[in-house]
Amino acid sequence: MLFAFILIVFITVGSGLLFAFALIGGWGSLAKRYPADHAPPGAYYRFRSASFSGIGYNNMLTVGICDEGLYLAVFFLFRVAHPPMLLPWSEVIDVHENRFWSLSACNVTIGEREQVIVTLPMEAMPLIREKTGLSEVFD
Repeated sequence: MLFAFILIVFITVGSGLLFAFALIGGWGSLAKRYPADHAPPGAYYRFRSASFSGIGYNNMLTVGICDEGLYLAVFFLFRVAHPPMLLPWSEVIDVHENRFWSLSACNVTIGEREQVIVTLPMEAMPLIREKTGLSEVFD
């Protein structure tokens, strides 16, 4: 009986956190605007990390660089409030490298109205730049 109670509390709290992360980070609003019915053909990186406006998704994302856009999906166990999405390349307004000490990441800014910054692995940057036509701007 105690185990069942702990399991129910764990699932309830975990689901609540996933809903909050989707709301705060921007995944929820982007997924509503750009739902993905399927995973289109492209270059896929599985079990990757990313962050949405500061909310981290560590080693749980599938990132796809496709002709139609940027495909993002959370590992199925954590998919509560995180449906897969396909962001069209026309919504990507900036792609740049973000450095922190010796670490580098690819920051992708999505949307003109409500901007969401998605931080992806550096290996995705050349393909994203190729698809969007955005090149590096030097200060």
